[in-house]
Amino acid sequence: MDLFSGLTFMFFMGICQGQTTLYAQIRMSGITGKVTFQQPQPGQNVIIDFDIPTPTRVRVLAMSMEKQRFLSGKGHLSVENIDLSGPKSIEGRSIVIRNDTTLKVCSTVEADVEYVTAFANFPATIGGSVVFRQQLDKPDADTFMYLNLYWVSLNRETEPLDWQINNGIVSMDVEATTTLENRCSTTIGNLYNPTLANEVGCSVDNQSPCSIGNLTGKHGNVTIIRMSPFKAFYTDQNLPLKGKNSIIGKTIAFRKGNKYVGCANIIQYPSKHGEAMFSDDGVSGSVIMSQQSPLDVAVIKLNLTNLGNKAGGYHVHVWPVPVKTSAGGHCSDSDVSGHFNPFNVNVNNNYPALNSTTPDRYEVGDFSGKFGSLANMNTVVKNFFDPTLQLFGKNSILGRSLVIHYASDGSRWICSTIRHKENVQMTTAYAKFTYPVIGMLVLRQPKDQWYADTQIYVELDYGTDSSTTTVNHNWHVHQYLAGPDFMAQESRCSSAGAHFNPYGVDMSSNYSIECNSEKPFRCELGDLSGKHGNVNIRKSSGGKQKYFFTDIQLPLTGPLSIIGKSLTIHTENNGSPRLSCANIIERKNKVVEVSKWQASKGQGTPTGKVIISQDAIACLSGISTVTVQLSGLISGLDNFHIHEFPTATVVADKVCQADDVGGHMNPFKANFPYAGATPGTHDMYEVGDLSGKYSPITTTTYSASVNDKTVELDGPYSVAGRSVVIHKGAQRWACGNLVEVSDRGIMVAARADFTGDVMGYVYMEQYHYPNGDKSPTLIVVELSYLNSTDHITNKDVTADHNWHVHESRVAPGDKTCMSCGPHYNPYKVDLNNGYTQCSMDNPLRCEVGDQSGKMGKYDIGRGKRAFTDVNLDLEGQFSAGKRSVVFHVANGGAGRLACADLVPTGMSAMSYDMAFLLTNYDRTEVEESVALSLNTAIDNVHAVPLLDGVSCSHVRVYFLGKDKGTLKAQFEDVMISNNHAHLGRFTPHVRCMTSKMSRELVSIVLMLLCLLVSKLR
Repeated sequence: MDLFSGLTFMFFMGICQGQTTLYAQIRMSGITGKVTFQQPQPGQNVIIDFDIPTPTRVRVLAMSMEKQRFLSGKGHLSVENIDLSGPKSIEGRSIVIRNDTTLKVCSTVEADVEYVTAFANFPATIGGSVVFRQQLDKPDADTFMYLNLYWVSLNRETEPLDWQINNGIVSMDVEATTTLENRCSTTIGNLYNPTLANEVGCSVDNQSPCSIGNLTGKHGNVTIIRMSPFKAFYTDQNLPLKGKNSIIGKTIAFRKGNKYVGCANIIQYPSKHGEAMFSDDGVSGSVIMSQQSPLDVAVIKLNLTNLGNKAGGYHVHVWPVPVKTSAGGHCSDSDVSGHFNPFNVNVNNNYPALNSTTPDRYEVGDFSGKFGSLANMNTVVKNFFDPTLQLFGKNSILGRSLVIHYASDGSRWICSTIRHKENVQMTTAYAKFTYPVIGMLVLRQPKDQWYADTQIYVELDYGTDSSTTTVNHNWHVHQYLAGPDFMAQESRCSSAGAHFNPYGVDMSSNYSIECNSEKPFRCELGDLSGKHGNVNIRKSSGGKQKYFFTDIQLPLTGPLSIIGKSLTIHTENNGSPRLSCANIIERKNKVVEVSKWQASKGQGTPTGKVIISQDAIACLSGISTVTVQLSGLISGLDNFHIHEFPTATVVADKVCQADDVGGHMNPFKANFPYAGATPGTHDMYEVGDLSGKYSPITTTTYSASVNDKTVELDGPYSVAGRSVVIHKGAQRWACGNLVEVSDRGIMVAARADFTGDVMGYVYMEQYHYPNGDKSPTLIVVELSYLNSTDHITNKDVTADHNWHVHESRVAPGDKTCMSCGPHYNPYKVDLNNGYTQCSMDNPLRCEVGDQSGKMGKYDIGRGKRAFTDVNLDLEGQFSAGKRSVVFHVANGGAGRLACADLVPTGMSAMSYDMAFLLTNYDRTEVEESVALSLNTAIDNVHAVPLLDGVSCSHVRVYFLGKDKGTLKAQFEDVMISNNHAHLGRFTPHVRCMTSKMSRELVSIVLMLLCLLVSKLR
């Protein structure tokens, strides 16, 4: 019996549209072909032409229920009682082909033109969506609507509802915080009737006199029964999606009598374009995926060069590419997981050969399966159409990754995250879990598109004593920011409040069954487990468990944004108690620039800037935009690079030199100079070799704007805070620091000065932002031995010192550093089980104070080094403030060699010098007294003893935290006033004040004498 014998063709209510000639392109279940529909005039028979090039016995069942049979996949039929336009049009519906057993294929019936598509998502009282579609260039063409609606609240009308288009907007979703009761209030306006239609004679059979917005008049009432989805299809002859009378930007509303029961904004689907950009291992180019709407076929455009006949298969994989921390690849299964296969296509049995059947028989992500391998190609420029690929909705490939495999053995070669094209700005947010769960949740959504899909990337592990996987954890967005109770043993995370449910979704009845990925609007907005499933914590094999989801209703902007709320993970096996929580914080686009240049001795400086910007997040790879605009350059200049350290010296002979800024930033040990016969890809150069990657300086001006995947502004190899050096041959001509200029960032800095047998410093800086976000911490270390000769000869070098931030400060006179206490470990990371997992790749598994575990050991005497710590704050709760840095003995030994306190420094440091009668005191006493006088926590006060005078003690008091400026001003007022009761024996004394004034006067006199001497010279 022939495989296709007994096929039945039926018209179903699907989604599409058309006019005189319509088509149904069939590419499913191994069948490829086309069905053409033609109608000379409305009311006449429709001629159906079948072109399915497979011998078959076909039966056609049209809407007239008239049965026809013929013995081939090719043939013609004449069918009455259907139309290609008007109320009975089949445009936008679907044709379904069956046989007598299991085969079923379908396709949408549409014109061969572009369409404009819009949607209205209903989140409150009524849930679901309405989709609108119309031919793009014909504003008078029919518009078809597909309704998929259900009740989500307790107030469920069982009687027919009127429905209409109104001329306003649903303000609650767009621009204002409106109560749920007023969601469908006056802001949605009145019936949309821009043509002032008089409605006389308006009916289902006569739509012409109806106003544009009168959907009840044109189509009748709708009845939504209980929670079962109400699905319906309508064709409207006057519902424009383009032109001056377009309904886009208006509201669709349902009402019972004069009371609105549901409303939603009508929004045009924005076209989406995803790009996997390659500049890896010699391969350049991109793979671009585009789709106009969820109802349009996706287009894949390949443009890759220099594959060198090495490439084979290429696929979309489940997770995005992680941040690079080593020279090796980062495309492994633990990095990006396997092929994206949301429909669980069986890849083990009878999986089709390459490019041998229709795309639906392959995994969604199997591009080479669907379209052929890249084998034996050096350059490929091809376009493909993929009806199974989505850039919209829960199965979107945006945010995932594309992996190209070797042809020789099928192993993974190079990979890239699939990002929105660069012209789409993204809002990025994150939640960082620190106890007892560790991990990151990263959220991305197109900026200011509250209605757009939100990408959710999750990685979860345990930092405490659990070494086993726990499963089936509910996880939700909660109403409020989590407070200090996130580590409480009882009522943990109760400060986060209830689940975020702004639309009042009904939680009774069969919520746990009805809320699911197919009915996301039946879920609370914050119910991520309902929409995407429960999560496990920790892989069964050990390490982070990762997930990636796309959520169609999780706004990062607008009045219902989840930013500023928290994410809570509940206990295993669907438990209710709260296990762990973290606040959802926006990560603004990060920008650093060199705008202030210093000249090497006898050299000049340019005018202009080097600007680097990136939508950066520590755990994921990013793409930076590097913009260079320089003028005032001189003949002979050639190369410019990012160097390891910020320029910090004021000694003219050393500015920009190796002792000042170090060498090129080259964490992955790339060869310099690049020695290839042809220009390489960015990863083949040092990270810092900008002129090598882009082009050298050849004239007195230089301009470039480049997207660079190798330059990061977050993660352990961030270039933020380092320097750019312009070279003139072997000489260093000028340099400047990459200073953060992100919106409203404030630099916080601390320094530990070592003065014993080990001399030098540890300098730390971090940026804090008003929304609670913090940058990684740049750390510069330079230590040597007292009377050391020359670190170049390694004579006085000792290697592999562990170094840590310790819990306490160094006690006066302590030479052993034992007073510093243990490593700083505020999140109770388990040190006894699995601590070897602490690494640069897994910094949250480390103690906050374990700098060597996170970033590497230090060699004393070998010179300056710079590190970036993604898990160390300098101020605030759980910070390095008021603590010490300890270096242990060489070769990874445990003994303590040297230590020093971290003291605030820099322009952001807020301090006040106190002087009181000479007395024996403990600095903690001073801090307690100052804190009491200001009614603030002692953690906000840091006292540093200065040299005592003959009769007075001198202490510098630093104020910490986000309110440190206010605290300083308040303390100045306290000192000026006579209200010193809380200061006790630290009350200022006139004798000490006079002494202080005398010292200041002497300092001024000495400064004037120095100026006079310099003039005389």
